[in-house]
Amino acid sequence: MPITRLVVGDFRNLERVELRPGRVSFISGANGSGKTSLLEAISTLALGRSFRTRKFRNLIRFDQSELHLFCEFEQQGLTQRLGAVRTKSGESHFKLNDYPVSSALELASVLPCQLINSHSFSLLEGGPGERRHFLDWLVFHVKPEFRRWWGEYARCLKQRNSLLRSDKMQDLDLSVWNQALATAGEHIDQLRCAALELLLQETERLMKQEDRGVIREASLSMSYQPGWDRKSSLIHQLEEHLTRDLSLGHTTLGPHKADIKVSVNHRPAAEVLSRGQLKSLIVALYIAQVRVFLSCNPNSCLLLVDDLPAEVDQDSLRRLCEWFSQLENVQLFITGINLEDTLSYWPTHIDKKLFHVKQGQITEQTVFGANP
Repeated sequence: MPITRLVVGDFRNLERVELRPGRVSFISGANGSGKTSLLEAISTLALGRSFRTRKFRNLIRFDQSELHLFCEFEQQGLTQRLGAVRTKSGESHFKLNDYPVSSALELASVLPCQLINSHSFSLLEGGPGERRHFLDWLVFHVKPEFRRWWGEYARCLKQRNSLLRSDKMQDLDLSVWNQALATAGEHIDQLRCAALELLLQETERLMKQEDRGVIREASLSMSYQPGWDRKSSLIHQLEEHLTRDLSLGHTTLGPHKADIKVSVNHRPAAEVLSRGQLKSLIVALYIAQVRVFLSCNPNSCLLLVDDLPAEVDQDSLRRLCEWFSQLENVQLFITGINLEDTLSYWPTHIDKKLFHVKQGQITEQTVFGANP
């Protein structure tokens, strides 16, 4: 189990919170009580950033100068300690076992964490960037070489864009960066395609389970669009579209423009599914993503689910709970205003705890009503 002890200090309305989570931690409470803030604190500790704001000052409790986050967790049989301090002056300190964490990439690999919340609807309803981010989380964790190629691609893209905006651009300089950009870009494309194939296979397995698919009698498909036309090489198209890139001042082709099209019965999923069906499909995609992660990575994973019961009917909620309960080597944090039905759909053999949040204070409660 990843987190065995969690301490949150002066984070939003959470003054001082300490808890020892179970494999599944249910977090109930009224709106504004601090449920989502607790998930946000875990995400900030695991990823180095909030999923609600880019302004760290907003995370620090009123009248305080800094926030503190700490957890003890287990990975591959070893106990680890991860801590973070963020000040209103902008200083940020993350330490793993008392040693400074050098980068966000290093931090993300320490305690893998994924989030499902209301913003997750943008996976199907939002722009391409949302779907690239979703896919790249998986590629980052299951294809170690992706980190090197993405770093190289980002460096080349920055240099090429700088040249495109420069009055002193030299053809030779541009040719060098075109080649480097294309090489890195095609490696990224290959890694994404391999991960997407695994993701699609796992998603289809979920949807066909015991004839209780998310959308009955429907055909799900996911197609990857790499960000350029595969009829010719990326470097050829970078050269071919140079005039357009010069006029715009940035690179218009490449993996940073990729997208994933998710369709149901050959139509965009976001256009044909109800809100409840969309949520079920999105949860299925995230669970499939985590299953692929577990099959390729020795580490365990955190999964944060904000307001699970919202916008789904009882049959869908029961199915989602069944899917979540089947995840092994995953620690879940699930919030909701009323979690009685959610708890009743959960097997009794799974280690679970119930916490109640009220005015920034968290108390552990007895778990009742779970079915065998």
